[in-house]
Amino acid sequence: MIPPYIIVYILRYLNPLFKNYKSYFAHLRDLKLVCKEWKSIAVKVQNHLINTSDHFLLDHFIKEEIKDGLQLRISDLVILKNLPLKYHPYVEKLILFRGYPDIPSNFTNLKRLTIYSYNRDTITHLVTKKPKYPNHLKSVENLKINFPFDKHLSSVEIDLESTLNEIPLFPDVLKKLTLKGNATLGFISTCRAILKFHNLCSLELEISNLVPTDIFTMVSTANSLVRLTINFYKSISSDADPILQVICKTSNLERLELNGCSLNLKNMIESINQNNSIREIDFSANDIIKFPNEQPTITNTRLEYFNIDPEILHHLWKNVPSNLKIVSLSDPTMEYLSNTHPQCQNLNFSGDNFGTSYEELCKIIQLNSPKLTKLTLDTPYQWKYNHELSSMVMKSFANNNHFESIIIHVGVTADSFNSLVNLKLRNLRKIGFFRILAEKYSEITTSVISNSHLEYVHMTLSNSKENVIEYIEQMCLVINQNHSIKSLSMSNSQSRDIPKSAFEHLKKTISNNSQYLHHISGVSSPQALKVLNQYLISPYNNSVE
Repeated sequence: MIPPYIIVYILRYLNPLFKNYKSYFAHLRDLKLVCKEWKSIAVKVQNHLINTSDHFLLDHFIKEEIKDGLQLRISDLVILKNLPLKYHPYVEKLILFRGYPDIPSNFTNLKRLTIYSYNRDTITHLVTKKPKYPNHLKSVENLKINFPFDKHLSSVEIDLESTLNEIPLFPDVLKKLTLKGNATLGFISTCRAILKFHNLCSLELEISNLVPTDIFTMVSTANSLVRLTINFYKSISSDADPILQVICKTSNLERLELNGCSLNLKNMIESINQNNSIREIDFSANDIIKFPNEQPTITNTRLEYFNIDPEILHHLWKNVPSNLKIVSLSDPTMEYLSNTHPQCQNLNFSGDNFGTSYEELCKIIQLNSPKLTKLTLDTPYQWKYNHELSSMVMKSFANNNHFESIIIHVGVTADSFNSLVNLKLRNLRKIGFFRILAEKYSEITTSVISNSHLEYVHMTLSNSKENVIEYIEQMCLVINQNHSIKSLSMSNSQSRDIPKSAFEHLKKTISNNSQYLHHISGVSSPQALKVLNQYLISPYNNSVE
């Protein structure tokens, strides 16, 4: 008899070989024919995260009577009410709805809880159940409370400190807390309430009366806190300089995000230079105030990610090279990128001055840096119709074999697209072209079919003139002839109305190739979506952005 640990080892190797859920379920059925014990072990060695949008997948898990390894995230009241009782312990995320404030008693593995439109009924219901189910919310690691923006609701009616004390949470378990709400919600009681959660790692606030001294007390006292997001949209004051100053004096935070505020550039840089712990900063949604005679310089070498206006970022490093892994720039030179951001792995190239700097982009690509593996080109106006520029940049990729992902939001001719894809760069797995200057997909699909390295492909025509039958035919050609592609996105404005003959062609193609596909987007007719659901292929795509 084979020892269980050997079976586990074998199945951990086999399970990932089945690239989508259709082949995975077939694999489990085959295992059952060989040995029921192997199937029972197989479902335990792999976790399956199922969101509400993947409800068709949940139906298959229920049909196959598979529970082990499930992590259910429910945000739909109908799905929640129809969920069989034996699957309740596998719900990992739940949203409490007005009118349905109950949490079933056997939601014993609930890790994420969201309470929308805060009301007394919701909290009272939870508190009432506390004596009956003392461990009811023992596993909640992520709590989000959205208070209503109601001008008639006073701060007395929202006593956050007592609310968080009333909810039967376990202080040592909660790791992430999000509080968004009424402009009258004070911060002093919030600070006291938050500090009771000893292992809190992530905090997001969107409340009023943010007092710098209280922020400092909270951040410096909450030793486990490493991620902090503060949204100033409902705050009484949008001046974030004092708060940033006290935050940067602490030594625990690793990620900081401030939104909807104003920051003085000089004060901001001085605060950042004083900090030795923060690795990621996002200040992209703020008003940065700068004065002509001020030229502050960042000397902080800890930062790996700094999301801010590219025009500002370009001038912040002068003497000390940065440690940034992700860089957004509007007009860099090859020398600047090499000398100032030598650790860059992901470059976002944008800006209205692109027409004069495309040669520098070609030099950056031809530099063939082994560290730079991802490139995104945004949409400067000059590039929308400048075929010569796009052609030169596409050709420059011939001298680089390190890119894994290329996302292009600018105008590219069919010839330029084909020239890049036909290079068959060995590491290039993901391409996204959002403005291909072609009238029909037949102008570009041949090159995609011949490239066996690609796994994620997004193609959008900017001037499509093909009918839906031609569109379906080209999509089917790619699916039938390139089995390396896991995710395919091809858009067509007429795809909601597919003629019967084209639909049958698409249905047969998906049936014959479902084992290779994770995602197909572009076909939006109800009958096509039903076929995708039948073969467990997602119509949603997060792989190419």
